[in-house]
Amino acid sequence: MEKQRTINGQTFKTVLEKLKMPLEFVAKHEQNGKHYLLKDLVDERADEVLGLNYSFKLTAPPTIVSSGKGNRKYFVGAGEIIIYDDTGNFVCSRSAGGGDIITILSNGDKAGETKDMSDDYQACISYIKKKCLKELGLGRYLSLNEKVNTLKKKNLLLECNEHTQRTDNKPLSKSSSNNSKNDVADKPVRLQLLSKATSGNSFIKFQVLNKQTSTGGELYIWNSKIDSIGKENINKFKNYPINTIFNAIVKQREYKGTMALDLLRFVA
Repeated sequence: MEKQRTINGQTFKTVLEKLKMPLEFVAKHEQNGKHYLLKDLVDERADEVLGLNYSFKLTAPPTIVSSGKGNRKYFVGAGEIIIYDDTGNFVCSRSAGGGDIITILSNGDKAGETKDMSDDYQACISYIKKKCLKELGLGRYLSLNEKVNTLKKKNLLLECNEHTQRTDNKPLSKSSSNNSKNDVADKPVRLQLLSKATSGNSFIKFQVLNKQTSTGGELYIWNSKIDSIGKENINKFKNYPINTIFNAIVKQREYKGTMALDLLRFVA
C-alpha cells in the first residue's frame, strides 16, 4: 500500500480544513464597513498549518495603474502560492491577482503627493498573498458571510452550495449546482485593460483589472470562441490602448491550477 503523502505532518484534507477555519480577529474598513483579514494573522495561520512546506512568489510585480474618478492610482500585480509535501515534492499551486490603492496626502504643503509608496507597494504584495491563500480556503468564510448578510438585508432568497451563491428563487439545476469552477457571469463585468496580448497554442490572453472588485487577473480568448466572439471584435480589442475600460460577459474557470476569466462576448 502506497504511503500517504503529508504536508507538515498532515494530510492534504486536514490542511485545507485548518486553513478554512475562522481567524480569531478580523478588521473593519472605516469607509465601506467591510471586514478584512489582518496580514499578521494570515501569515501566522499559513505558517502554523503549512510550516516550511509552502512558498510565495510574485508572477507579475506590482505596477501602477490609474482608474476611477479622479484618476486614482493603484498598485496591481499577481502572485502564486506553491505547496510541497514533506518529501519536497510539488502538491499544488494557486495564483491570484490583486491591487491596493496608493495613498495620496490631502492636507498641508504636500497635498497631492504620495504618502509612502514603499508601504503601498508592500500592502499590494500582502493583498496578493492573501488572495492566493483564499484560493486554498483561508478567509473564504469572511467573503461568504458578507454576501449572505448583504442578501438578507435586501430580503433576497439565497440558495447556495459549497461554492456558488444564488440570488434568485429558481431551483438549482444539475448543471448549475455543479458549476463551481465554471461560473458564468449573468451580468457584464467592467474591466480595464492592463497589457497587450500574449499568445499560447490555443488562446491569447491579457492582464486586466476588475473595476468592480479592484482585483487584477488574466482574461483569456480561446481559439474555440473566436467565431462566436467575432474576429473583427477581437482584432479591434487587440488594438485598444492600455487602460481602456470595457464591458464583457465572462466565465470564471480553473486553468492549470489557477482561476482565470474566459471571454464569452463583448458588451457595448
